[in-house]
Order: sequence, then C-alpha cells, then structure tokens
Amino acid sequence: MRLTIRTLLAWIDEVLPPEDQRDLGEKVAGSGVAPRLVERIRYLVEHAAVAAPAPEGRGLADDPNTAAEFLDNVLASDRLEAFERVCVESDRHLAEASACHRLLAEIARDPQVVEVPGPRESRRLLDAAAKHLPIGPGDLEIRSAGKAARSPSAKPTPAVGRRRRAPAAAWMAAAAAAALLLLLSGLLVWSLVRSGRRPRELAGSPPAAVATIPTVAEPALEQPIEERAPEAAVMQPAEEQPIAAGDAPAIVVAPPTPAPPAATAAPAAAADATATASPAVAPISDADDAPLVGEGGPLLHRVEDRGGGRWLAVAPGDALTDSGDLLVPPWSYPTLSIDGIVIRLHPNTRAVLGRDASGAPRLDVVFGRAVVSGAAADAAVGVIAGGLCGELSGVLRQPAGIEVVLERAAGEAPRRRAIVHAGLAEKVWRQTTATGAAAEEPLAGIPGESVLAARTTLTWDDRDAGRAVVGPPAAEPAGMRETTAADRTRRAAARSLADTLAAAGAGGVEQPLRRLVAGRRAEDRMIAAATLALLGEYGETVSLLCDDTPRGRLLEDQWTDLESLVVPLAIARGDNALAALAEAFRTHGPAGKGELLLSLARGFSDADLAAGGDAVLVESLDDGSLAVRRYAIRRLLEIVQPDDRHRKDYRADRSELLRREGIAWWRARLDEGRIRRGASPAESSPPAASGAEPRDDE
Repeated sequence: MRLTIRTLLAWIDEVLPPEDQRDLGEKVAGSGVAPRLVERIRYLVEHAAVAAPAPEGRGLADDPNTAAEFLDNVLASDRLEAFERVCVESDRHLAEASACHRLLAEIARDPQVVEVPGPRESRRLLDAAAKHLPIGPGDLEIRSAGKAARSPSAKPTPAVGRRRRAPAAAWMAAAAAAALLLLLSGLLVWSLVRSGRRPRELAGSPPAAVATIPTVAEPALEQPIEERAPEAAVMQPAEEQPIAAGDAPAIVVAPPTPAPPAATAAPAAAADATATASPAVAPISDADDAPLVGEGGPLLHRVEDRGGGRWLAVAPGDALTDSGDLLVPPWSYPTLSIDGIVIRLHPNTRAVLGRDASGAPRLDVVFGRAVVSGAAADAAVGVIAGGLCGELSGVLRQPAGIEVVLERAAGEAPRRRAIVHAGLAEKVWRQTTATGAAAEEPLAGIPGESVLAARTTLTWDDRDAGRAVVGPPAAEPAGMRETTAADRTRRAAARSLADTLAAAGAGGVEQPLRRLVAGRRAEDRMIAAATLALLGEYGETVSLLCDDTPRGRLLEDQWTDLESLVVPLAIARGDNALAALAEAFRTHGPAGKGELLLSLARGFSDADLAAGGDAVLVESLDDGSLAVRRYAIRRLLEIVQPDDRHRKDYRADRSELLRREGIAWWRARLDEGRIRRGASPAESSPPAASGAEPRDDE
C-alpha cells in the first residue's frame, strides 16, 4: 500500500485492516515527511484552525464534488495527484478533507448515528429549534397539525379568526419544516460524532449522501506524498532573516567616502548607536512627482511627529509625500514607481527612497532585497547598499537586484555584505558619494565607472570595506522574477495582514498587529508577530515560539519559519537588539529558561562546545520546554550533520518515551566527543528499548 494523502487519512482514522494498518504505520515511521503531515492533520482537525472552502467553489481545489470523489476513492487519476498536492500546500483544503474523512469513518464504525430520529427525538429537536431559531406561528401550527394527524382520536379544529391555507402554501410550509428537520438532524449527528468537541465549519463539505469508507482496497493510481516545495531563494547566497526596524543595525550604513551633513534623519525607537538609514538621502517632498505605491502586499512607512514618529500602512495607489523610510512585512512584495523607475521591495526589507543632490531618485537598502527596472534607454537610479554607493544604469529593461545581508556566526562579530546583481543584461555601475557626486576615493577592485556583464555580481563585504569584487557570470537568482509568496497560505496571510493594516488608520499599526497575533490562524499570528519584530518588539514572537499549549503550539515547520524570520538577524543587528531579544526570552519564555533559550538561539562556537556546550545541547533534548528541545536538536543537526537515519531518530514534539532512543544516540556521540563541527558521527546505534514497540501518542 502506497503512502498517499488518501491512505494516510485511512491510517489516521483507523479504517484499514489490521495488517494494512500495521504496514502503513511502519511506512509513516520511516518517512521524513509523513510524521509532520500526520501532526499537521491532527492539529487542523482538532483545533479548527482554518475556515472551510466556500460551498459554491469552482475548480479542482474548491469544487465540493471533487472533494467527495476524493473521499469516495473515485477521483480520476489525472486529477488525483493535483488534488493531493493542493491539500499538502493548503491548510484549508487539508483540514476539510481530513475532517470529512473522520466524519465518514465514524459513520462507517457506527451506522446508527445517521438513522432517522424517532418521534421523541424529532420533538426534542423542534423544541430546541423553537427556542434558538426564528420559527413563525405558521411553522408551529404545521407541527401541531402533524401531531394531530398522527392521533386516531384527533378531530379537525377550525382555526378561529384565520383564513384557511391554500393547498400550495401548505405544501410549501411542510417542505420548509422537513428541510429544517433534516438540518437539525444533521447537527445532532455532527454533535454525536464530535463527542462534545468544538465542531469545525463544514460549509464546503461534499453532498449529504454518506459515502462508505472502504475497509481494505488501496486507492487506485494514487501518487506518493511529496514535501511542500520551499519558497524560492531570492537573490541571496545566505539565508535571509528579518531585522527590526525599530532597532537599528549596529553597523553604519554609509558611503565609502565621508558623508556630508545629514539632510534627514530616520530615528527609530530603541535605536542602536548608529542611524538606520543613510543620512545623505534627501527626503521626499510634496512634489507632483512623488513615488506611487503599487500592488504586491502591505507596506509600512515611518512618519515623524512631535511624539517621535510612528509606522503607518501605505495603501496601493497612494503617493509617498512625507516619508521615504519604508518597511516590508514578511511574504509581501510591494512596488514603487518614481521617475520611470519601478522598484519591487522583497519581504523583510527596510529601505529609504529619496533623491540625491541633483534630484535623481536614490534607493538606500538598509537590509533586505530590492529589484529595480526602467523602460527608458537613459534610465538610472542611485543606489546605497552597505559600502556600495553609486549610480546604476545600462539596460534596465532587464531588472537588476540589490541586497544587503546582516549576519552573525556563533562567537563572531556582526557581518554585513552587499550585492548588486546585473540580471540578464549588462549594467553600468558608476561610483559616487551618497549625494550623487563623483567619488573622490573609489573602492579598490573596480574602476570608477565599469560595465557589469550579464549575470555577474558586484559584492562588498565589511571585512574588507575598502574593496569591491566582480563575480563571474552565473544563473540569475530565482527571486529576481518573484512577485508573490510561493505558498498560498503565506499569500493568504499577507492579504489578511493588508486588511488589518488598512483599517489601522493614523493611529499606528502596533495595536492592530497585536490583535492579529491573538487570532486563531497560525500563519496570521506568525506574520503579525514577525512584523512587530521588524518594529523592534520581540515579545509576541517569543510567546509564539514558546507556546506549548494544544491550541497555541506551532507545527514544526511553522516554528522553524517564524524563528528564522526573526531571531538570527535580531542577534546580528547589534547590542541593543540583542538585549531586547534577551529580555523577551526572559519575560515571555518559560520561567527560568530565558538565558538558556538565548544561548541556544545564538548558537555555539567550537570553543563553546569544548567548554561544555556539547553537554548543554544533549541534555536540553530532554528538557521540559518544547522550545528548548526544538532549539537543541536544531543546533545539534547543524553541528554534527548526521545521516538521514539518525536525523529521524529524535523529534522534539514526540512523547518522552519516543524521544528516549534518539537521546541515547546523541548521548553516545557526546561520550565519544563527536559533538564537534567536521567530526563524522559513529555508526553505532543505541540499545533498543525493552518491551513492546512504543506508540506515538502525540
């Protein structure tokens, strides 16, 4: 029996014969994808995290008939793989298919739950409906008339003061009462099946006909489960991480030559010692040629006032006339148009858009990524990216990419790199000062003005701040053409965030974001918490990472996504950001675990491991906090790089019994002194646990 969504649902709901149930259980245990999918299915069904698809939906994914054919194992083979892929990628469709399958499984085990209720049960349902539903006097009269008709001694009693109903009207009223009775019967069945648990919305369920769950046959021509494709990397050799806008990076964003007196400043709350944006970028004025904001997702801009400043949302079609200090939330790709130049900002980016001394547009990428293009033959844009300061022109009909990466390895100082990607056509790079004037001391490694051939890169690293390097031609980064999040759940979260921010008004975005963090949908909570972290507030992120309650706990991949969105660059930005993150771990994390969590989040250098960090990591695998266990196994896998078999021996979210074998393997590596970078783990395995084979009760 192949491991597919259909067979996995049958295994979860225990409708397979014992031999097939056992065989499929072994395949689930040996799969790297299926256990996470099982956990995800159980969470979605038990906690009602998402709404159901619309009942009038069209297309493969949203048509209720397609879902019914899938559940009844009659979906055509040419549509089955596509439908299962949609379920893997979409929480909404996976939750609907799983909940319907569980309902049908309960009916298959106990057919009596769908029997037509008798007179007593019908009377109870109608009495309950009379209390909670708007039933009119005519409906009650029909109900009484039905009771009188069943009584042999009953005699017809004329209605005093009422006109006798026409036969057609009576039939219509009877049909309405019958429909109401069927609806209430369905609600009773659902409540019996759910056994008192909170029901999910099943507005998009298949038709009311009950499909029989097969007890044996393998679904025909089903396709194997595939892991969801990760979101494409965007113009960056290292993993992108967000950085808080309200807490500036510790490294000065400045041109290679001394900057002139500041034309504007972009202070941020709880800022580090240096400004977040280049002071040489002139502000945007109220001129008619102010930048216009396009579609692509939410965009924030900072507005200064007497209170110090606040972040506001910018709607598509608005003009930026008061501030060019911009911040892009996760999973969003807003665009800006200025003087014929189109700029697409990528998620987790902070940039300042303004003009240089000559009035030409200039983009200062503080961190993150941007793609610039222009249709005119003489299109040009000023660029500040780390130590790269100049004018970019050439064939801008083919986009160019700009990115600034902040990172910090364990035990090392923060590092900043800047990269300009030429794209599919050659570009011209002319070194300038921050104001647009010719550079008096150009960077070494490139001339004052040079041609960047197609697919080449221009790179600057603060480890050698006086030099730039032109890289050899290579494939264009995939993210150069990316305009939306690849995962549809992320796109839905970005839309939800945009709606929330649109209603925020002039009061700032912080309070609406906190309300969204308290919502039910996991991706909505994640994007809101990560956006608050961009504003310098880490408490909501730490609360989500450390929440171990059944309702609030993030799935493994969700936890990893949120942690990588916020924590690494919060550590890389500087002492103030690091202090704010540490305080959030102490305040919002498990009691007494703040310092341990911060150490695990920062990582361990080779010297740390030799000084006892290896023992801390292994002992943390058995900690009572799920967040501590998740961090510990993540760091161990990064350091040791074991084979796939031993990677799967331990899961942080498993029960204590199921974690025992994996912990034993890691303790053996600790005793051998192999918790070191570059050390090959021994192939020995821990002794098998005595007794019967444990069962995952998570």
